[in-house]
Amino acid sequence: MKRAVTVAILGATLVASAANLPAKERCGAIPAPDPLDPESLRALVVFHAEREAEAIAAARSLGANAVVTHSAPDEGTAALARAAGVGYVAFLSTAEIDRAWDDPALHARYAAMKGVGGVYFEDEAVLEGYTSVDDQARAYRRLKELFPHALAIHPTRLDPILFDAGYLDAIYRPELTDVVTPYYYPVGTTLFGWFSEGDDWKGMLEPMLRELAAKTPAGKPVLPVLQGFEQEGFPVGAAFVAEQFDVYRRVWPRNDSAAVFEWGDSRDPSPESPLVGLAFRPELVAGTRQVFRAIERADAAASCAEKRTDPLPPRGGR
Repeated sequence: MKRAVTVAILGATLVASAANLPAKERCGAIPAPDPLDPESLRALVVFHAEREAEAIAAARSLGANAVVTHSAPDEGTAALARAAGVGYVAFLSTAEIDRAWDDPALHARYAAMKGVGGVYFEDEAVLEGYTSVDDQARAYRRLKELFPHALAIHPTRLDPILFDAGYLDAIYRPELTDVVTPYYYPVGTTLFGWFSEGDDWKGMLEPMLRELAAKTPAGKPVLPVLQGFEQEGFPVGAAFVAEQFDVYRRVWPRNDSAAVFEWGDSRDPSPESPLVGLAFRPELVAGTRQVFRAIERADAAASCAEKRTDPLPPRGGR
């Protein structure tokens, strides 16, 4: 993982000169979309299947190196992601994983599928965030066999930390996910009341993160999921995405990953669907790009620094 101390060695000149090139290309190495690096993820999340192709096409322009969908793994979607130069993370519920495990044809199809960099999972039959430890363990183990080269990811809902005293002890098992993936969407209607962008939502988010961090092994990859949508009546600006990331960085200073939820399906909020995704809010597009590009530039600068600190060849060598 590229560390801030390495970036500091290079200084601003290298970062500025590299700003217009994809991160790994700047030092001559172009990353493959899969397998994904769990310590260097910049993921654009798209929830609606009909918007996946559009989100995949836009991902690189935002600085993303992966797209996360809420659909089952699919060869066509994997091919789109590969053609766009981004990684692909799909979704399976625990019940769908069990069905795939017991269905020889589907088992074989998934095992042979190319281009799936990760699969995230949860139990859709229970309250969100409360997938049992037994179900997590079974799903994780089976995913690692169905997709041996992919990340298996179980997201961690954060807000129960503040209303369910035993939540983390009962549910949170960092060994059953390749990347700890915490999420909480702080502006809008929450379980703790209504919060506008100018309210003290950071004072709600940071204590939850610190409690999670206390139960997370050192060095475990972390993928913060940031709010990239706007709820009707609760406008947010371009700085909002970065402000969330800054809170996560206060808790995990060396984290170089982020995901932004979500691309969106309509520019017109309604009582049934009051959330408008970043695709329809230029401020959120700009904020997402700012966070992803900043991570990308730092990652590239550190990569170049590592190359510059390689030992010189022996005297007389070429």
